[in-house]
Amino acid sequence: MWIPLSSTLPLSSDVVVSTIMTCVQYVAVHVVPDQKMTFAGTDAPCGIGILKSIGGVGGSQNNSHAKALFALIKDHLGIEGNSSYKSLLWCNFQDVYRLHTNVAQNKVTPDLLKQISELVARILHKPESYVAVHVVPDQKMTFAGTDAPCGIGILKSIGGVGGSQNNSHAKALFALIKDHLGIEGNRMYIEFVDIGASDIAHNGRTFA
Repeated sequence: MWIPLSSTLPLSSDVVVSTIMTCVQYVAVHVVPDQKMTFAGTDAPCGIGILKSIGGVGGSQNNSHAKALFALIKDHLGIEGNSSYKSLLWCNFQDVYRLHTNVAQNKVTPDLLKQISELVARILHKPESYVAVHVVPDQKMTFAGTDAPCGIGILKSIGGVGGSQNNSHAKALFALIKDHLGIEGNRMYIEFVDIGASDIAHNGRTFA
């Protein structure tokens, strides 16, 4: 898919400035196309976005931020806000697993992304329609001082993570990643993050 980033990036800055009421000289926009991603178990056009700010975000105001950002991204990148087959999230997905690894891109297959998506839905007891998976291969990384296959992962969810249940999540995820990417369990970290419903947007509004 052709992405008109030259026109989208300045407009993104303008939207951020107007929504969080800050000065444009303090706004940075980073769009990374051509990623290994799925949403709701498919690789139709989708995205994962994060909006960070010192103030100006949080609570009910995130709904207006989400509405403006979703509209801009849909207009310029053709990513729909609905959850049926393609979606964009700004301020994170309800359930998202992201993995950065130094393993080669050709090992990150559509089948692997689908299997991770199904696994995340199963271990969190959530519908797969809300699960996003993002694997970033070919990274410059070391673990324990060597550049042998390694990874750094993060699993974010509204509930379903935390405490002892993270052990069972880790066991399942480590096994799948080792089977497909050859990353040993002692060469990867996974961070588990329980995020608030008002801090996640989907289809133009938060889950709060």
